[in-house]
Formats: sequence, structure tokens, C-alpha cells
Amino acid sequence: MMRWLAITALGLVAACAPTVSAPVREAQVVRPLVFELLDSSSLGKFNPPGAGATITLGVDAVVSNPNSFPVSLHELDFRLYLADQAAVAGRYLVPKRLEPGETAGLQFEVAISLQQPGLLRAVAEAFAGTPLPVRIDGAVTVSTLGYQPSFAPAVLMSGVVQARETLSPPLLQMSEAESEVFWLEPGVPVVRVVGWAINPGGVGYFVYGTDLSLTLNGQLVASADLTPSPVPAGGAGRIEILFYPDLNALGAEAREALSEAIAGTPLPLAVHGELRLDVLGLGTFPVASAWQLTGQVAARGF
Repeated sequence: MMRWLAITALGLVAACAPTVSAPVREAQVVRPLVFELLDSSSLGKFNPPGAGATITLGVDAVVSNPNSFPVSLHELDFRLYLADQAAVAGRYLVPKRLEPGETAGLQFEVAISLQQPGLLRAVAEAFAGTPLPVRIDGAVTVSTLGYQPSFAPAVLMSGVVQARETLSPPLLQMSEAESEVFWLEPGVPVVRVVGWAINPGGVGYFVYGTDLSLTLNGQLVASADLTPSPVPAGGAGRIEILFYPDLNALGAEAREALSEAIAGTPLPLAVHGELRLDVLGLGTFPVASAWQLTGQVAARGF
């Protein structure tokens, strides 16, 4: 009986002892990261229709963490607008850890198609000096406190950008392997000049010229036009000019030079004249610097 009473008393003491429970952790509210588009964002290489119909945009921004705990930017699904027109969609996947209150840089480049007339017009105006409005909407996923909250699509940042590229005249190189002199038919000679126009700048264009002069071994033998040829930004475009010398209008020395070239003797050749650059949406610009397309030419097969 005494043993039973002791066990009962022990049970009563245990029942009366205070209960110690684990502390309940309050759920942390994650505030969205704050994005800002910087003035250093700018338009890059511009290729008008016919030379690529694209523009690059370098986005330079900062992102800030307004929370009192670390947050890592995990994923950014964005849609970019130029002058309120949808231009391109993309995804930014470079992880970026931000300490409480920290601000970090965010840079990426996008290529935008200019097939939409409205986009082409807006970009062309930017290269003419008009600031181009930019807006980036996006859905953001972050990593923090052991999980990955996502924020619904919203306007992340907006501002205006300027064009940083300039129009650069082409560098011309003759392709001697493709250039030639031949008889189209008896009494009708043809000089075919092939070359490359290399664009060192960031604006694509069409290059063309009228009444370009051809000299062969120092003798003027013909003139012809260069039809508009596309030259992409930072790239090269093939050019070809067909000259049809009029034998009846040539002097003796010019006819002799032409005959030697057709017979297989390589002779020095030069093409010169006035070139113009046509940038669709912007205008037409003369090539101010002196230029010559030079090399050697002869009948092929010799």
C-alpha cells in the first residue's frame, strides 16, 4: 500500500511541474528586391533591315536588398519594352547574394529584333539623338531562410537610354582571287572587281556609289555604279562592280593595258570615287575620307 502511494505521489509531483516548450519562430516577411536602371545603360550595335535588323542593348542596373537578412537573387524572368513596345523576353540566372541593405551591380546584354516597324522607328530616332524609353518587367525568384519565394511579375525598373555607337566608314579590301578581266563577247570586255567592305563601327548600313572610276595600269578605262550592298555592324559585306570599257572611247595606252590584262598579264587596278552610306531610318551619309580599292587583276586561268 505504501509503495502504491509513493508512486501516486510521484506522478502528482510530475503533473504539477511547469512545462518547458520550444520557442515558436515568427515567420519572416521577405520584401522584394529593389532594382534601378542606371544612366550608363545604352544602345549598342545597330543593324538596319537588310543588314541584320537587330539592335543590342546593354543593361546596367543595381539591385538592393531591403531586408534585415541575406537574400540571394536566384532567377529573373524579364520582358523588356522599348518606347512601350514589347521588344524581347529573357532570363537572368547569375546567382547574386546580397547582405542586409547591400546594393550590387547587375549587367547583361540583350539582342533585339527590329522587324516591327515601330521598334525600328524608335531606335532610329535614338541614333538621331532622341532618348529611348526603356522599361523592364519581371518575375523574381530569390533564395533566403532556407526556401525560394517568388514575386509575381511587376515593373522592376525604367528609364531612358542613348545610342553609344557612331557611324564608321568601311575599310575596303579587294579580292584578287575573284576579280577578273574577260570578253563577254567579241569586242565587249568586262572587268569584274570583287572585294569586301569591312565595318569597324557599331552601326550597320548599305554602301553604294555612282560613277566610280576604274584605272588599269594607271589608265582610266571605265566607270560604273556600286549597287547598295549590306555591311553589318562590326562585320563585312561582299561588294562587286562590273565595268564595261568602251573600246572605241579608249586611248591607245588604255586599250593596250586592257589587252594585256585579258591576255593574262596581272596589272595594277584601282577603283575610286564617291561612296555613300545608307542607314535605313536615319538617312544617307557621304564617306568623307579618301578611299581606293586597289589590287591586281588579269584574266583568270593564267
